Amino acid sequence: MARDWNHIQAVAMDIDGTLTTSGVFSAEVLRALHGLKAAGLKLILVTGRPSGWVQGLVSYLPVDAAIAENGGVIFLGAEKPPLLRQELTGNYKELSGEDNRKQLELVFAALRLNHPHLRVTEDNFYRLSDFTFHVDGLSADKLAELKVEVEKLGCAFTWSTIHAHIMPSGQQKGSAVQWLLQHLKLANSPASTTLTIGDSPNDSSLFEERIFPYSAGVANIEKYRAVMEFFPNEIAPHSEGNGFVEIANSLLQIKGILK
Repeated sequence: MARDWNHIQAVAMDIDGTLTTSGVFSAEVLRALHGLKAAGLKLILVTGRPSGWVQGLVSYLPVDAAIAENGGVIFLGAEKPPLLRQELTGNYKELSGEDNRKQLELVFAALRLNHPHLRVTEDNFYRLSDFTFHVDGLSADKLAELKVEVEKLGCAFTWSTIHAHIMPSGQQKGSAVQWLLQHLKLANSPASTTLTIGDSPNDSSLFEERIFPYSAGVANIEKYRAVMEFFPNEIAPHSEGNGFVEIANSLLQIKGILK
């Protein structure tokens, strides 16, 4: 499945639909994460999930750092405070205590004037940098229409298999990973020692080849090919967590760790 992954030093991976299967971490996925960590790789979670959830995951999973809310917030470890993205500079700094989501809430309110059926997600209260609503019942065409409306109102928009995200302009997973790789003193422009892994449209920025030359997707990403600007250059044979295990095992085999 892989091309030349022998030099990979870090793995940046989505969670839902990539590490999880039907919303659950399997024993095989946890074993694969521990195997990658034992091999000396830096492990980075990159998710659209809220900061409140991600802080807990950083505490319990064998990872070095995590990016929450599609690039809005970075955790450098379980015992360190979250870093919030600054819209004007793209840099990250500790929270100031101010409300960063007022504009996003106003944009959502404007959307609901024409789309009253939109439902705020239950985890929206645990977010610091984006505003989310459910995607169930929304077609790809409808989501694309909503994206245009949000961008006209001056914000960014993306969606995953579960949530749609209204965000400050410029917020995305890819640029957050680049910032984090620089912080970790790993190659970041291009990210030539990092493997990125994902499964849905909000992962698209992780697959821009000139920035992330080494990328992989689990099989369930295929249904989004037509709506994604960038697509991974390797696809696992299986979906969700099983696909991630295949990718992880391929990487360990190439490095001579797994026979």
